[in-house]
Amino acid sequence: MAALPPPRKFPASKKATRQILTSTELLLQMGFPKNRVERAIAATGDRGVQLASDWLLAHVFDPSIDEEKPREYILYLCPTGSLLDQIQIFFEKSLQQCGWNGAHNYLPHITLSSYFPVADCSVEHLMKGFHDVIRRVQSEFPDDLILEPYISPNFMGYFVNEKQADVLRKISKEFIKEFKTL
Repeated sequence: MAALPPPRKFPASKKATRQILTSTELLLQMGFPKNRVERAIAATGDRGVQLASDWLLAHVFDPSIDEEKPREYILYLCPTGSLLDQIQIFFEKSLQQCGWNGAHNYLPHITLSSYFPVADCSVEHLMKGFHDVIRRVQSEFPDDLILEPYISPNFMGYFVNEKQADVLRKISKEFIKEFKTL
């Protein structure tokens, strides 16, 4: 009986490397048209291939799916944890004491930008840019935001403490700089 040859060894440089594909690349490989892929990623906030492909399949017969019209975006800071709990209690009390008003239609948030248009083909870059900004300023962000109540005849809510508002302004300015490079 003949001896088997030793297994082949490939140099490290010739080993196959696993390439990480973007959501766009994966959906294009699935056969979806590029403009529709970009639209699905924009519509789902680039939250994954599965969600985008589900959106595409749900909108196959949508007559406006191929329109090239930029979407309007706005940048919000939304609370989580104990701050969210406190704000929800505030919303419930204001509803009981004052009745329903337009503020009850919105999730609690701090507005960091006005509306701005973004073409569907730029949403992936927009999301990457936003995450880059957050990484750059994350160390400056306070652990807890200090909110100061404000009540007038036309408005009832909270404002962020002025010192902490400077950090939020910096996030907004950094994001705008990043966005302008798109």
